[in-house]
Amino acid sequence: MKKNLFIPDQIFNDIYEITPEYLISENVRFVLSDIDNTLVTYSDKEPTEKLLVWLRSLDEAGIKTAFISNNNKNRVSRFNKDLRYPAYHGSGKPSRRFVFRLMEEMGAEKENTCIIGDQIFTDVLSAKRAGIRAILVQSIEPPKDLFGKIKKALEKKYVAEYYKKRNGP
Repeated sequence: MKKNLFIPDQIFNDIYEITPEYLISENVRFVLSDIDNTLVTYSDKEPTEKLLVWLRSLDEAGIKTAFISNNNKNRVSRFNKDLRYPAYHGSGKPSRRFVFRLMEEMGAEKENTCIIGDQIFTDVLSAKRAGIRAILVQSIEPPKDLFGKIKKALEKKYVAEYYKKRNGP
C-alpha cells in the first residue's frame, strides 16, 4: 500500500509542545521550519521572545534549525536577520528542491531531519516528497482569505486520518 503523502508523522498544537527531548528521542537533529503561522503570525515581522527561547533550546540541544518559506525575500531576511540560520524564501513548497539544498548545506540526512509547518499541502507534502519526517502544528491564526479557508477545510480529512491511524480502528 502506498504511503499517504498528506498525513503528517506527528501533530502538535504548537511548536512549544515540540521539545528538544522529543526531537532527540525521534533521532531528529535538523529542523527545517516554516515561518508564517507556524513560528509567528504574519504580522510578527521578527521572532517573538518566546520563540527565541524555543529556538535557543534547540540550539543548546545540538539541533540545527533552518527556515524554508514560500514567502518573499524581504519577509524571510527581516525575520532571520539576527538569527542568521540557513534560510530559503520563495521555496515553492511542496517542491523538494530547497529542502534538499538546505539539507546539503546543513550536512543533514533524511533519517535525522524533519519539516515543521502548519499546512498539509505545502509543508507536510514537501517533507513526504523529500522522504523526511513531517510535523504539523496548528496554524497560529485561522486563514482570513477564501483560498486559505478552503485549504484548511480540505486538510481536515487528512488530520482525521492521522488520528484514526494513530488510535486504531
